[in-house]
Amino acid sequence: EGHEPQKINAAHKIGGPELALETLNQNFGLTLKNYMTVQFDTLMDIIDILGGIEIELTQEEADFINEYSAEYGYDTLSEGLQLLNGWQAVLYCRIRKIDSDSVRANRQQLVIQKIFEQMKGSGFIQWVRIVMKALETSKISMSLGDILGVISLPLGEYTLVKNVVPDINYETDLKTAIDEHGEWVWLYDLGKAG
Repeated sequence: EGHEPQKINAAHKIGGPELALETLNQNFGLTLKNYMTVQFDTLMDIIDILGGIEIELTQEEADFINEYSAEYGYDTLSEGLQLLNGWQAVLYCRIRKIDSDSVRANRQQLVIQKIFEQMKGSGFIQWVRIVMKALETSKISMSLGDILGVISLPLGEYTLVKNVVPDINYETDLKTAIDEHGEWVWLYDLGKAG
């Protein structure tokens, strides 16, 4: 509200996580209350605290990561299941040029899923280290007391749920376009998608 129609991620750029949350709730009939924003360098540190994450790479993905991580002395990756450290995992999230924006978003979601899976098997001390690292640079809508209450719960009881709007597997009216800002966007029926 109060801004011209734009890509949904513009809400975060314009008004931070508060406007992003408000925009999601307003456009999709949600009631989200809490948020956490994580910087890429913090994401790297969290993955390193967990000992890395395993990702199935294509050769193109491995080549992209190798191009940027070789200068730091990291092992060369190849096609197949690979253990990625934090730096490599963030590079994986940032791949743009070998395919589409949708595939890049899927990579980012996969990294979050893998972190979640790794955290399920981690102990309380690792949890605390991760939370303290996240608190250093993240914006979080919850109080420290609420966060400590959440981390004391067994994570194994939770399931990560992914919602994608628009979902290219179900939407029948999807089109792509370049908007007035020169940005690539999906065009679809917002009511049906919501």
